[in-house]
This record gives sequence, structure tokens and C-alpha cells, in this order.
Amino acid sequence: MQIRLPESVKPLMGRLEAAGFEVFCVGGCVRDSLLGRKPDDWDLTTSALPQQMETVFAGWRVLATGRRHGTITVVSDSQPVEITTFRVDGGYRDGRHPEQVTFTPHLADDLARRDFTVNALAYSPHTGIVDRFDGVGDLRRRVIRAVGNPCLRFEEDALRIVRALRFASVLGFPIDPATAEALRSHRQLLEKVSAERLFTELCKLVCGETADTVIQQFPEVIALLIDHFSPDGMRLHPLPALPGIRLAMLMHAFSPAQADAVLLRLKADRAARRTVTALLSRRDQPLPSSRAGIRQLVSELGVQPLRDLLAFQGALGRETGPACHWLERILADGDCWNLGMLAVDGHDLLSAGIPAGRELGETLRFLLMQVVEGRLPNQKSELLRAATANDTRGAP
Repeated sequence: MQIRLPESVKPLMGRLEAAGFEVFCVGGCVRDSLLGRKPDDWDLTTSALPQQMETVFAGWRVLATGRRHGTITVVSDSQPVEITTFRVDGGYRDGRHPEQVTFTPHLADDLARRDFTVNALAYSPHTGIVDRFDGVGDLRRRVIRAVGNPCLRFEEDALRIVRALRFASVLGFPIDPATAEALRSHRQLLEKVSAERLFTELCKLVCGETADTVIQQFPEVIALLIDHFSPDGMRLHPLPALPGIRLAMLMHAFSPAQADAVLLRLKADRAARRTVTALLSRRDQPLPSSRAGIRQLVSELGVQPLRDLLAFQGALGRETGPACHWLERILADGDCWNLGMLAVDGHDLLSAGIPAGRELGETLRFLLMQVVEGRLPNQKSELLRAATANDTRGAP
């Protein structure tokens, strides 16, 4: 089977082969190519040692991203490509990092250290697919299975426990029974994993196409990441595949403060925290059913946050039909809901005699609210008349 290689990868493989080294595409890029998916990135593995790679790519932009573990990053066609020497990992005392790595001349040894069979695949145009652990068979069977002994794989790096759930969610594959049993029995090892790594995997997991099913099957694992987690009432599939809104659904029964405490412990980014707490704070807010009411809400929140709120409430079983209808009508008809859409601007008000400074800004905001609430048409003449009227100038 032939895999179409991107232009950023071909010259890298060509230079290493011309220098007498073996080189293969490896891992997720091979898996995704076989599944007909577009890989997010391409990783290479080679028999060349790090110093030999640096010699081969002299004159190229090379980043020593993980030289100690045999990895360099070469920028090719503006794309960073990680290249790692064939290696065998030593013992894992902390459940996170190997104590040492040993370089090896054998690709098979390198593939044996990987997490799941569907990721332990290599490819070269000269050899085709290299599959030592029946990863191609597991792709056909649509199953996530650990390479070798699953207990050892999870003891080496406990993050693999959440990665198993992530791959099951994203690919829509069930987890092999022995692998599932091992990840449940070893889940307490997640306490050794950094919060940042857990949060990254959790975000990918919740955005998968079968996230509902996977989380319902392994709530005890999620509960180690999110204190007091319960899958009751959780419905992820109707929601956009965006981390913020889906994390809010995981914690839909939490108060905003409780959810934010969880996200702080996971060292979540500020954008995710803002999205989650904003949705939870409006979880039970009654939605307007009029055009003017929705205009006010979109003016307050913005289009995407309002879409997220409607989707969130809808997934929780709230009635959102009228609000969704009016939002789409407002956007299609070009209703004014922000200052940029107002028929007058600061220059118009200055020309009409409104003083520059605070009063001008307050007058613009006052006019916007009059239009949003349906009290004034968004027409320049009407707005200027209202702006210069004695009873409206400077109104809050």
C-alpha cells in the first residue's frame, strides 16, 4: 500500500536515505493515512543518531527540541517535522518519563515501545507498511489495543490511560477488553501526570465523535480529573466539537465557582475557563422569545457566545427554538446590534455638536441600546435627532 507523502517530508527522507540511513514515517500519520484521514503532523523515525541527523541537515533550520531523547525538529517547506532516532526506553520510575533511552539500530525495537498497536505502524515508500503488532488488523477491527502487556504500558506512562480514551473517542473505536481492564485498575497512576498534559488530552477526548459513549463507559477515569464528576444528564454529541462548551457539559451540574476550581487545578487556559463559567452562569437563564430581546442578548454576549449558550441550553433540554429562530433572522436581515453597525459614528456626533470625550461615548451607547431595544430605527437622521434632543444627550 502506498501512502501519499507531503512535500515537507519527501526531501527529509531522501537526504537521510542518501546518507545511508533507514527512515520511516511513524505513528499517527501512518494510522490516519490508512484510515483516509488527513494527518495533523508527520513524524519520522530513523537509524541515524542525533549528531548524524544534524550533519545530514546542515544548512537547514534545525531545532534541538529533544536531543537527549533522540529527537530533532527540521523545518521543511515551512513545516516542522520531528525526526527521532530508533530507541528503546529504560525504566519509568515516575510513571511519566523513562529514566534513560538507548538508541538502537532496529526499527522493531522502536515500535515495541509505543503505546497502542494502531500507533505502532511505520511506512517507507521502499518497504511499505511495517506492522509488528497487527496494528493494521486492529484498524480493520476498529479497536484500541495496547502494544504488548497493557499494564506495563500504563505503568510506563500513565497519560496513556487518558490517551486510550481519547483515541477511542476520536476514532470511534472500542477499547480492547484487556486494555480497558488495565486502564481501570491503573487509573490512580494519573495522579503522577502533570495537569497540563491531562488537560490537553481531556480537551481532545471531549471533542471526539463518540465522546459520550467513551465517558459513559469510563466515568471512574474522568472522576480522577474532575472531582465529583457524574455522567448523569451529560449530552456532548449535540454540541459543537469545541473544548470550552463540551467541558461545560461535563460539569453542567457544577456551579461556576466549582467548575473554575477544577479548571484551575488542571491549569486550563483562560479562554476555556471564561467559556465554561459563562455558560454555567447562564445555564438556567430564561431566554427571550422576541426579536428585540435576542438583539439585546447578542449585543451583550456576541454571536458565537450566544450560539454556544443556545446549543448548551438545548443539549440540556431547554426550549431554545424561538431564540434560535430570531438569532438567525437578526443575522440574515442585518439588524444592528453593535456600535459598528450603528448608522452614526463619533464623527457624525461631533459634527452635530456633541462634545468629544465621555459624553460622546455615552451618547453612542445610548443610541445603540435604543436601536437594539426597538425604540429607534437605525437611520442616521433619527439617531442624530435623538442625540441632540435635550432629554437624551448624555443619557446613560
